[in-house]
Amino acid sequence: MVENLAVYACISVAAWAIYWAICTILSHRHHARRSQELGCRPAPTKPDKLIFGIDSALDLNKADKAHKVPQEVLRIFEEMKCETFNQSFFGTPIVMTYDPKNVQAVLAKQFHDFELGEERRNNFFPMLGLGIFTADGKVWYVTPINVSLPRQFRDFTLTQRAGSIRERCCDPNLHESRYPTSI
Repeated sequence: MVENLAVYACISVAAWAIYWAICTILSHRHHARRSQELGCRPAPTKPDKLIFGIDSALDLNKADKAHKVPQEVLRIFEEMKCETFNQSFFGTPIVMTYDPKNVQAVLAKQFHDFELGEERRNNFFPMLGLGIFTADGKVWYVTPINVSLPRQFRDFTLTQRAGSIRERCCDPNLHESRYPTSI
């Protein structure tokens, strides 16, 4: 009986590994085909010092404890010397961007091609509930705060102004009392 259990466990692990590999390959092929259809170029990848991007997670955790996450994110963008890049975060691939055309594509023009993903929804839902930071698709799109968002992102003056304020807020030489109170 115990021998059979060990065999079943090995078969289950092997089946899961095969399933994971097939899903990964199919997902990669789908994204590659979609990228080619949209004329996307591959973004550079942030090199990991530790496996699965654990170093990035540790750096962000350290910045969080020091209340300096925005400065850490800006440091990473400056280190990468680009507006968009790929990164691994505990083995989960993510895309980081502040390129206005990419932000516009995500929020206005190709909204339905992007999602937060189940992992993010599950991580933030207990703390934030259902709302603009945890919803995807139609639920996000019809949230009252977002009803006029796509129109706003077609005109990037507000976004560029917010970016300028973001840069001033993240300047480590500024005293806290000089942070802007409105956009």
